Amino acid sequence: MTNKELIAKAREIDSQATPGGWIRSGPYPGVSILKYNDEGEYEPIAVLDQRIKGEPSKQAELDGDFIAESRQLVPALADALEQALSGIEKLEVALKFYAFHPPEWGQIMDQDRGSVARKVLKEQE
Repeated sequence: MTNKELIAKAREIDSQATPGGWIRSGPYPGVSILKYNDEGEYEPIAVLDQRIKGEPSKQAELDGDFIAESRQLVPALADALEQALSGIEKLEVALKFYAFHPPEWGQIMDQDRGSVARKVLKEQE
């Protein structure tokens, strides 16, 4: 899967899922994923462990933490990856500029070393 496909998949599942603000909770000793609604009441999203006696499953609690945190992390990571890829594309343009303008290299070294690079990157914004 390419980076662009990963971003598209993350955005697709984000748009289809119940909006964020998920937490891992009970009812004790069970383990569920809950979302608080506008009235301050919780709505169950998923049940991971339905036991009614004993201690909660440690693995269910860990899985619940992962699921609840992933609800916010997946879209945030998609944004971060998209931003990083954009920066890489700008750097690639600047590198191509230098590759096709070798006679200017000596002039660049005599001037402010970053001025031409900044100009090329600015043009990409």
